[in-house]
Formats: sequence, structure tokens, C-alpha cells
Amino acid sequence: MRNSPQNLTRSSVITEKNSRMGRPSEDIEPRAKIIPPGPQRIRGIAGSGKTILLCRKAAYMHWQYPEWDIALVFFTRSLYGLMEKEVNCWLRHFSDGKVGYNRKTKEKLRVFHAWGTKERNGLYRTIRNKHDFEPDPDREPDSSPDDSPPEQKEHDFEPEPDREPGYSPPEQLAKVVTQLLKAREIKPMFDAILIDEGPDLIVKDKLKFEGKQPIYWMAWEALRPVNPENPQQKRLIWAYDEAQSLHELKKIPTATELFGEEFKNLVVGTHKGGMLKSIVMKKCFRTPAPILIAAHGIGMGLLRPDGMLSGYTRKEDWEAIGYQVEGRFHNGQIITLYRPPENSPNPIPQIWPKPTLEFNVYETREDELNALSKNIKYNLEHDKLKPSRDILVVVLGSSPEEAKRLQEKVGRFLMDKNIDIFIPATKDINDLEELEELEKLEELIKELKELKELKELKELKELKELIKELKELKELKDLIELKELEELEELKELKELKELKELKLKELKELIEELKELEKLIKGLEELKGLEGLEELKELKELKELKELEKLEKLKELEKLEKLKELKELKLKELKEQKELEKLEKQKELEKLEKLEKLIKELEELEKLEELEKLIKELEELEKLEELEKLEKLEKLEKLIKELEELEHRNRKEYRRNRNKYRDRFWHQDEKGVTVSMINRAKGNEADMVYVVGVDNIAQDESNIRSRNALFVALTRAKGWAVLSGIGNHPMYQEIRKVIEVVESEEPFTFVYKRPPKWNLSDR
Repeated sequence: MRNSPQNLTRSSVITEKNSRMGRPSEDIEPRAKIIPPGPQRIRGIAGSGKTILLCRKAAYMHWQYPEWDIALVFFTRSLYGLMEKEVNCWLRHFSDGKVGYNRKTKEKLRVFHAWGTKERNGLYRTIRNKHDFEPDPDREPDSSPDDSPPEQKEHDFEPEPDREPGYSPPEQLAKVVTQLLKAREIKPMFDAILIDEGPDLIVKDKLKFEGKQPIYWMAWEALRPVNPENPQQKRLIWAYDEAQSLHELKKIPTATELFGEEFKNLVVGTHKGGMLKSIVMKKCFRTPAPILIAAHGIGMGLLRPDGMLSGYTRKEDWEAIGYQVEGRFHNGQIITLYRPPENSPNPIPQIWPKPTLEFNVYETREDELNALSKNIKYNLEHDKLKPSRDILVVVLGSSPEEAKRLQEKVGRFLMDKNIDIFIPATKDINDLEELEELEKLEELIKELKELKELKELKELKELKELIKELKELKELKDLIELKELEELEELKELKELKELKELKLKELKELIEELKELEKLIKGLEELKGLEGLEELKELKELKELKELEKLEKLKELEKLEKLKELKELKLKELKEQKELEKLEKQKELEKLEKLEKLIKELEELEKLEELEKLIKELEELEKLEELEKLEKLEKLEKLIKELEELEHRNRKEYRRNRNKYRDRFWHQDEKGVTVSMINRAKGNEADMVYVVGVDNIAQDESNIRSRNALFVALTRAKGWAVLSGIGNHPMYQEIRKVIEVVESEEPFTFVYKRPPKWNLSDR
């Protein structure tokens, strides 16, 4: 008897879904049993079963050819459990239970992380060890990186020593692989290599090896040719979904991109016998259509006011992931997307009477987490969902640090509400204490170091500033005193000049008196001359003999008078010039006196400079006296920091040792606790009920394509329902609501193509 809408629970809906769908075997089983005689590329939408197909294909290869050396490779560490479980399941299926994924099987069929660790070999480490190669220690980490970029390192992994900043884990791996390729000629070791998460192993052009993607080329070189006469016939099979990129905006792994132009036709057409070299998987078995369509709409930004951020711009590419398309991708044109039901066979939207996708906004984070805890309790108590594998909480952050803090906050909040949680790669449920203690210890050490540096810097800076100010005042005083002395010297010169002037004036007055006497004398002489003329008339005869002599004397007297007259004019001219000079010098003297008064006034304002000078001396002496005390305090602080660092190192070493045992876990081994995960670990995993917390951290930087990709990956983890939540108010919220409104209407998804996207998935 089917459940009525009144008594529907999510667990009953899941049961109904499974009875209708079963496992996606009809599409995958035939493809799994096809063993290509050469390379093959598998392109599939999220949830299409790419990972399951590779696991089945690897299991079938081993069942058919147990002597083959096969490697099944991936990049997200948390996929170990899923991969090994699927391989074991299908080995038993194909062998009727006779063969499982046991120790003997693992010698020939190896499930590999792309890099590997000391504790668990991966593809690179296996090939490296086989070729007896030791890489540059500055470029080789002690253990493989996790699934996040260097700036996104989670605290549960060993840090990489001397790692060049700015390189993502795939790029770090590519760099050591390139060292290996340059140092050794790779010998064939495998008969087949199957690579999942293909885009995660793609790196930038500048990191390529001789124009080839180094990780893929290493795998290619490590393969034995299917036919020795045709060395390009190697069984390298890689799968990808170009939309699920979390590290950076990846290129699509075409044969040309992987191996260069000479390999461009490597996976074009068919192998002998009509076997396809490239497979397209457009059905999504995992995620219900409304959630998948919304994930594409929000992740690509199809309804953004400024136009789409990423996505396909060719009809055939949309059709390859299961959409029908109307319209042309020209600026201003309307595009209509329709997803036929057969390409999204998950029946939950038909069984469940309510929306499968929700978006809720809260004023505060506490409100958001309160709602989360209530919903999870409802899922556990009413819906009868299991905490592990049925429910998943994915936290988002605008930065790795923020995501980590939110993960811990969510975990702590749920624990306080009596909900058991599991953090991936931890030992047990509710395992936050050890990590928190280490982080607190790290934070304490950081604060002590900053305090020490700040205190030293502050004290030194303040003291130096004070001494500098006082010395500047002292220099100013010295300068003023020097200027004062110079002014006094100038005044002394002015005084001497004044005395000289007074002397000259006195001499001039005397000269004027002399000139007046001379004028009287001249006048008397002129009168005397007239008198003598009369006497000459009366006594002409008597004085005739003396005439010439007297005339001569009178002429001499006249010449003398003329010279005196010239001298008087000259003296008068000099006096006039002297008066003008005196006037000019008096003006200069007044200006200098005004300047001196100003300087004296400044000096009076700094009359305490001597006290300041004394204070400088005292401070300098105090600085020397306190240096010993300061050194003692700093030595004690440095000793404390050193002790704490040693303690932190011991604790973290022990923490890593314990954590290495569990680093591949995503779900609790006994299926206890609700998994609370950051997006990088969630990739490749799935749950029926998915809660995506912290959408505001994406919305505040809505044009960030990588952040939108994270939201896309989070949504496509859902096998049944998804709930988005965030806080505050952001323009992107309106866009999300519009997308959900279109999806809920069950009408075709329509948007305006405004311009080419920043990341065009059709460029290849």
C-alpha cells in the first residue's frame, strides 16, 4: 500500500524511489563490460554514474584478465571508501561471490589516490618508487595534500615543508611528476589505468611537461601498449565533468590538451569493431531534476542581471549533458532549456508533494543554526532518516579559514543540541576537542609572539619618537641661538657704522664752517681787490714797479679760491650720497631688528629647552638601564613560546599520527553522527538530505566562479532534497529565488544570453 500525502516520510519516499529506480544498471552495465582496445574518454554530468562506471569497468577487467595490472585513480581522498566498496561489490557480482576486493586482488587491481602517502601508496609514489627516484626534498611533501588548494588546507593534514606559495594540490603534484619525467624514462607497469575526476589533474600551461599534462603523461608512459606494433594503443580511460571544478577554472581534458596536437585524434571516432572512443553520459541518476536544473542555473549564473558567468555556448554541449535547447547564443537572444524526464529519472519530485529544494534566509547565524538543528531532529525523529549517509551538512565559506570556522561552529552547535556529528577524517563522532585544543595552543603561541613583537615595537617606537622630538627641539634651540649670535654680530657692525657716520657728520659740519669762513675771506678779498684798484689809480706811479708781483699773488689767491669752491661742491655731493646711504641702512637695520625680535620671541617660547635637553639625557640613560630588565623579560617570554611550540609540535605530531589512520573517512565507520563537511571533502559523496549552510559567504562575492562552482557541487550531492540557507541580505538572494521559482513552475528554463561567459565550457 502506498503512503498517502498525510503520512509520507522521507524514508518512505526513499523506499518508493528505490523500488521504482533500482540501481542505474541498465545504462552502466553494458558500458562496464566493454573493455576498449585503447584509450577512452568518458564525459558525464554530475550524478550520471561516472565513478560507478569506472569501478565496475575496473572490476570487470580484473575478473576477465586477472593477470593484468590495473590502477583505478582519483583525487578526492574521501572517495577511497566508495571506490573500494564499489569494486568489491562488482567483483562479487561478476564472479558470483567467488572474488572480492581482498589482499590478493589488491596486488593486481589497485585503488589509488593520484599522489599517495607514506602510509598508503598512490599512483605517483608507486611509479616513483619503481624507478628508484628521490625528488628534490624541497619539492616533495611528507604526505600527499588534501583535496583543497594550499590556501584551503584543512587542519587535519600534515603541512607541506617549503612549499611554493600559490600552487594548488594538482599543480604541486604536477611539479614533482615533472621532476620524475625529466630524471627517468618511465617503464611500462600497468595494462590499464582508469582516472576519475579528470579535471582535478589538469594544470596550467606553464606547468606542462614538453607541452603535455604531466600527470596524464606519466600515466600514459607507465602503460603497456595493447599492441606492441602500435604504441599509441594504450588503455588509459579518463572520466570528467567540467562543471565540477573546485581548485581553479580548469581546461577540458581533451586529448589535445592532455598530450599535445599530435594526439588530437586519440579519442575521436571508434576503435576497431565499432567501440566508441568517447562516451557521453547525459542522464543524472542521483539528483532530482529541480535541484539539478537549479544547480546549473545558480552555479552558472544564468539569471544574473549582468549575464551568465560560466557555462556552455553551443547547443551540442547542452545536449551532451541532457538538455534540449532553443535559441542561438548571440547577445540579447532568449535561450530556453528543457530537461526531458528520461534524462533525470529520479522520481522523488513526483512522489514528494512539496518542493525538493528550499532556500531560507535568517537574520543571524544562530537563527540559521537553530533552524538547521530543528530540521535535522525532524529528519531523524519523524522522517526516520539515518544520521550517517542519509543526512549531510555542507558548509560554505568565502575563504577556507571561514569555512573551517563555520564547520566547527555548526558542529559545536549541533552537539549542544544533542545531535551527534562527524567531521570527515576524525576518529569518532563529536571529535572536535583535540583539534580545538591544538588550534587554541597555536592561537596562544601566535598571540604571544605578536604581543612580544608588538610590545618591543611599541616601546621602542614610542621611546625613539620621544627622543626624536626632544632632539629636534634641541636642534631648534641651537639653531635659534646661532641665529641670535649672528644677529648680534650684525648689530655690532651697525653700531660701528653709526659711530662712523656720526664722526663723518661732525667732520662735515666742521668743513661747512670752514667753507663759511672761506666765503667770508673771499668776500673780503673781493672788497680788498676793489680797494686796491682805487689805490692803483691814485698811486699808479708809486706802485707801478710792484704791479706785476701783486698781480701774480692775487692770481694765486684766486686759483686757491676756485679750488676751495670745487672742494665745497664735492663735499656737498658726498654728504648728499651719505644721507641716502644712511637712510637705506636704517631701513635694513629696522628689518633686522624686527626679525631679531621675532627670533627672540620664539626663543622665549622655548625657554624650557634646557629642561627638555636634560630629559633627553635622562631618557637615554633610562633606556640603557631598562634594557637589561627588558632582555630578561624577553628571554622568559621566548622560553615560554619555545616550550609551547615544543608542546604544540608533540601534540600535533601525535594528532597527525592518529589522524592519518582516519584521513580517508567521510562517513563514520559505524554510521553514527551527521557528517558536517567542507565542500572539498564532500565532492564525490552524496546523501538523501543535504543542507547547505553559509550561502551568504558565496553571495557576498557572487561573481566568483569558483565559489559558484562550490555551490553547484554542494547541491548536486543531494539524492532527494536540498536546503540552502544563509544570513543577511544580498542581491544574489533574489537571483536564487528566481531560479527556484522557475524550477518549481516546471516550465522550461529561460534566460537572456547577454554576453560570452567569463568561463566558457564550450572552449576546447
